[in-house]
Amino acid sequence: MKLILLRHGNTFEPGEKPRFIGSLEDLPLTEYGRAQGQLAANLLIKEGLQVKALYCSSLKRTIETATIIKEQLNLKSEIVQDQRLLELDYGAWSNLTDDQVDPKELSEWRDYGLWPQRANFSPSFAQIISETKEFLDSLVEPVTLAVTSNGRMRWFFDLLNFKAGPAVKTGALCILQKEKNWRVTEWNVIPGS
Repeated sequence: MKLILLRHGNTFEPGEKPRFIGSLEDLPLTEYGRAQGQLAANLLIKEGLQVKALYCSSLKRTIETATIIKEQLNLKSEIVQDQRLLELDYGAWSNLTDDQVDPKELSEWRDYGLWPQRANFSPSFAQIISETKEFLDSLVEPVTLAVTSNGRMRWFFDLLNFKAGPAVKTGALCILQKEKNWRVTEWNVIPGS
């Protein structure tokens, strides 16, 4: 069984400073973000990955990306919106740029996946782990694609040790394979690079 995780396309215009955009900020894709969805679909076609199920969260950016994939792959299955894929609420960090966040906490979050206690992220760390495991346990198709966001994706990296993986760029793919247990076979693959 294979799970392809895809981070939605870009939501910031060229020259616009990126901010922490979580589940409460429902931004659409930019033109470049839509192009990233096309590139991801092209890579899936090129690699012969025959997606049988397509999931996303309820955010515009994931729905738009999933719709591009569905159309490009000519998938017959419907897009299933699953709240277990919903981006984190970044709490006190919401709408802040990197330089507006405590540098030590930012480094610990970005580099090591350490949960910043003072930022009031939600849902809780325990809920994220539980929902991630539940989502993986619910999969039945041989190849599933899930479009989600960076904060949520990172928790698929190492469920055995409850560690977040490295940050994932917009439009990038991560692939997990299940034999006995789930394991990451590819992480942060940028289509077209």
